[in-house]
Amino acid sequence: MILNFNTTEFAKIVKESMREVMKERELKGSEAPTEQLYTAKDAAKLLDLTVPTIYNKANKGELPYMRRSKRIYFLREELIEHLKAGRKKSNAEIEREAYVKKMEGDDD
Repeated sequence: MILNFNTTEFAKIVKESMREVMKERELKGSEAPTEQLYTAKDAAKLLDLTVPTIYNKANKGELPYMRRSKRIYFLREELIEHLKAGRKKSNAEIEREAYVKKMEGDDD
């Protein structure tokens, strides 16, 4: 089957097809693996620590890990959560929370 398109129609079809492909690739690229395993070396790189420090923190229970034989592994998501748990609020955030609490208290 041969289809006849003028150049404008052909360009429009190609352009639309390219948009669809690019949209699919964007969606696939934004889906991070849910359980990405890290070695101690990978975890050290992610947390900007030395490998011995990673082992030390794991042994002290400061980092969540899994053990298989003599190796330990970390879930990337858990390491990120660990980082977020140590996040300190900025002065602006603290002031905003205090203001909101004060305003809520004034409503009583």
